[in-house]
Order: sequence, then structure tokens, then C-alpha cells
Amino acid sequence: MLLLTCLMLVAPSAESTHPDSKLEAMLADALAVIRINDPRWLDREVTKFAATLGIDPAPLRSQLGRLLFRCQALDGIDLTRPALLAWRTGPAPLLAIIPLTNRRLFLDGFGVSLGDDAPLIRIGERDGTVVYSQNTNDGLVEYRLLVSDQAAYLARTTEECRALSEHVAATALGAAPLSFTANAAFLAALEVDPFTLLPDSAQPALARTFRPLATVLWHELITQLDHVTIDLHESGEDGLLISALLYSLPMSQLGVWVGNQRNQPGHLLSVVRTPTTVLSLSGSVLWQGQGERLGQIIGSVVKHPYGASWTGTVDELWRGMWAILDRSGPFASALDLEYQGAKSVWEGRYLAEQQRAPELVTVVNSIVQTLGGQAGDAVGAASATGFHQSFGTAADQGGMPPCQLALLSNERQVVAVLSASRDPVQVAGDIFNRSANVLPPEAIPCIGSIGINFTPLLRALVQIAGGAPQPILPSAETALVIKAMPQGQLSLDAVLPVQALAQLVRDSGIQQTTGNTGNTGK
Repeated sequence: MLLLTCLMLVAPSAESTHPDSKLEAMLADALAVIRINDPRWLDREVTKFAATLGIDPAPLRSQLGRLLFRCQALDGIDLTRPALLAWRTGPAPLLAIIPLTNRRLFLDGFGVSLGDDAPLIRIGERDGTVVYSQNTNDGLVEYRLLVSDQAAYLARTTEECRALSEHVAATALGAAPLSFTANAAFLAALEVDPFTLLPDSAQPALARTFRPLATVLWHELITQLDHVTIDLHESGEDGLLISALLYSLPMSQLGVWVGNQRNQPGHLLSVVRTPTTVLSLSGSVLWQGQGERLGQIIGSVVKHPYGASWTGTVDELWRGMWAILDRSGPFASALDLEYQGAKSVWEGRYLAEQQRAPELVTVVNSIVQTLGGQAGDAVGAASATGFHQSFGTAADQGGMPPCQLALLSNERQVVAVLSASRDPVQVAGDIFNRSANVLPPEAIPCIGSIGINFTPLLRALVQIAGGAPQPILPSAETALVIKAMPQGQLSLDAVLPVQALAQLVRDSGIQQTTGNTGNTGK
């Protein structure tokens, strides 16, 4: 599932040092292009993942065939030669070049549906091509498939199929095994809901809170992008390197903002991260007014559940809070998840260098008091001062689970702790004490990094699902490193430890806790 998710994101490079003019002409209006430069490598990685996981590789290989070739399986496809898929504007947008070893086997499995797309239905033969019909939102469209002993060529007309057949697919030296490019229009049309990956019990509350916000932020990003490229490479023997480049529109706010960023090594993450941290975020961002703009976007979404309680005073305080956050320095945050005393417990910690730290604490306390009707209690720890507030209700009353917030500051730093299990004031004091030491750089220079530690996450999820605790599990973690590049580009790189993840899933017992062995191939 993780590998297939990566493939859904992936992007292209050059196909040949001497591009075919007819092919390039047909790709001129392409919204997205996938160049499968090494299908055999992809098949091998999927098979190896399944073997380590201890499952039948057939379902995963079938999903790979559906995703990359619109085929029921990989039967009849030549995995030693490159393939190409593209989506264009206009009717019958899909275009494909698929190398073959057995035309009959390929035709028997070709045309399956993918996602919400309707399948391609074979309706006859015409002009030496196989004719397929597809029922789309815009009505019925027709595809033509020209099949030779060497390859299959899919396009909207017979002439285009024949033009494709004149193209000899080749892979440039050093090209990524899988490469994908998509413009903003293609990305905007995608309907991706990450909340479907969460346990059913967690979906309603989280989706209700964050789905509208995610939709707004996604639209805000897409409207300032020109296109995105993503490459999938091998990283060592057991990992996958996912490399993405986001190209902003010339003179867009995003492009100007990226151009003013400076990649710097972080030094605060080790202060807030623990062995049970499942998600972390750190970096050093020059917001330059975009922090305030982000706050306005978030505020337009989060204020709706409060109704009349979100008064003009709260709105003014909210804008003031984000004006201060816009001028924050290096920051780090971490989210922990454990299973203790027959229940899941969590804790979030945030540390930032902030010249107006005491003022930020005062503004946040005023927001909490105005919305909740009660000011937080004044507290102090490690030469820092701030407030403490309790939230949530009893478990049998619904609503937000009980937790406690502590927000403290000294003259140059602010610490926030939201915990369902520990005294947040004491935790905040420990963070201040650790941050007082001179800390070495932790990572390569960047503007931000998002870390995921799968080991404590799987351990907790297994216990939450009713499985036995597994104290000793393989280590599997990754980090998405975000860098500012020339000409307004954002670089995102992550090494996914595929084999370590397979071992972790196998040893954690999460497959047994699902209670459905038929889903182990997902």
C-alpha cells in the first residue's frame, strides 16, 4: 500500500536524448505524464515487499498493473522495456505506449477501471485497431488501441495510434525508474482524502475538523503552482527515494516567498522529540507576512464551529496572534502516541524562538478565555511564566477527550504542551531546561522537515485495536526534507524504508488485529 501510494504521487524525466516529434506534439497539451522507465524494477520492489511482509505478491502485482497499465495483471507486458502514459485535454484524454510479450494475454486483461474512472469496454475492431468505449461524466468517449507483436498504442484516433507506433521508446541514461509530471490543473482535479487511511473510529471527528481546512489549503497551494515533478529512485538495498520539485508560478506569492527563504540546519528537534514520538515538524521559516495570511485562511475555517462565540474581539486577537507567529524563528514540534492503562494517550509539544514570546502567551490566553469563558491559571517553570488550562469532558459525555494545555515563555522562547497523560507545566519546564544548552545541528540545511516514526505508531495502533503489545519491533522512520531552490522551486525529498516497514508490519501483529486476512495485501 505504501509503495502504491508513492507511485500515485510520482513524476517524469527525459525519455530519449532524441525525442520523437510526433510523440512530443501529442504530449504538448498533456496535463500529466508518467514515464515507466524500468517496469521490471518496480515489479521486483513490489514482490520483495510482499515477500518480507509474508503475503502473496499477486494482489500487489495486480494493483501495480491496474495503476500503471490499466490491466488486470502484468501478464503479457514486457517489463524489460519502458512504457509511457499521459493524460491530455479534450475527450478520451488517456494516451499510452505499453511494450508487450504476449498480445492475447494483454488484451484479455486490458481496460480495467482505476479509482472512480469507468472501465474501457471493448466494442469491436475498426481500421486495424481495437475500439474501446468509456462512459465518462461528459458522456461516451471512444479509444483506439493499435496492437502489434511488440507494443500496444492507445489514443483517441487511428492516426494517433499509428503515429505512436513509429516512436521507439528509450530511456535516458540515469533516468528514474518511475517519473511523473503533472500541471496544476491535473492536480486540482484529484480527489484525495487521506482521512480514509485512519481507523474508522477516528475518521468522523478528525475529518469534520480538518477536511475543510485541508481543502482550503490545498486549493491555495494549487492556484500558485505551475507544475510538479516527482521521481522514484532506489535508495540502498531496502529503501525508496522519493524526490519532488514544486514549480511555482512566476511572480506568484509562493514563488516570491520561496525565493526569500534560506536553508538552515535545525537544532531544536532533539529537545521536544522522545522515543514515542510518531510525528514531528521542525524548521526555520521566513514568513514575511505569509504567516499572517495563513492565519486568516485557518481562521476562516476553524471559527465556524464556535458560532456566535467567535466575536469581533476574538477575530482581532486571532489576527494579532498570527502577526506575532509570523515573526517566529526556528521551531520544532512533536506528537507522541502511546497505549497506557487500557487507553490511548497522546501528547504534543512545541518549542520556538520568539522575540515577542511573553506577548504571544498573553494573546493566546485571551483567546482561550474569550472562547471558553475562563482564563487559564498563572503558572511558572524554569524561569518561564505562562498559563495552564484544562479542556475536554469525561469519556462517557462525548466531545473532546480530557487534556491539559500549558503555554509558557521566557524572553526569547515559547513552549506549548498539550497532554492527555502528564502535567504539561512540568513537561514545559523540562523543555526550557534542555533548550538552555548549546545544541549541535541535527540535520542537513532546509526550511522544514516532517518526520514520521512508524515503530511507536504501529505499536500503539495494535494495542488500540485489541492486539498484544510488542515491546521489541524493527525501527522504521522517515523524514520529508523541504528545501528552497532557485527560481521559486520547492524541493521535497524522503527515503521510505520499504523493507523495514514490511518487517515492522509483519512483526507488529497489525495484520491479525484487522480481523480480515483478505485485506493484508492492501
